[in-house]
Amino acid sequence: MKNENPFLHSISHLFLSLFTHRTSLTAGGIIFSLILFCHLFFHFFLFLPFSQLLTYFSNQPSFQWLTFDAGYGTIVWICVLAMVLSTLTIVITFASQNMPKLIDLYMEEWEKRNPLAWPGFAKEE
Repeated sequence: MKNENPFLHSISHLFLSLFTHRTSLTAGGIIFSLILFCHLFFHFFLFLPFSQLLTYFSNQPSFQWLTFDAGYGTIVWICVLAMVLSTLTIVITFASQNMPKLIDLYMEEWEKRNPLAWPGFAKEE
């Protein structure tokens, strides 16, 4: 038996399951199609009005795309992704700590949670 790195084994198992399970391929195809559709929609329908808007706000008679500095774009997207992932991590952490208590509280007297059994909604005979 060879000694495998558990991290590499888990990563290879993750990629193997991502590319072999039908639901993962379906989800990946849907997401890829959505990204492609959004890109083409922006390119064909929104690019010209957006460039005219940039020309209007740039206070220059002719706005040149080659002189537009967008080097910060990568940093902005990395910061947005980091904020989303950190917020998601915090929410999952709080939910995992409070969820068992909420489930126990909710399931203690589940008969009272039924709105049809409340006094105002009860069918009177």
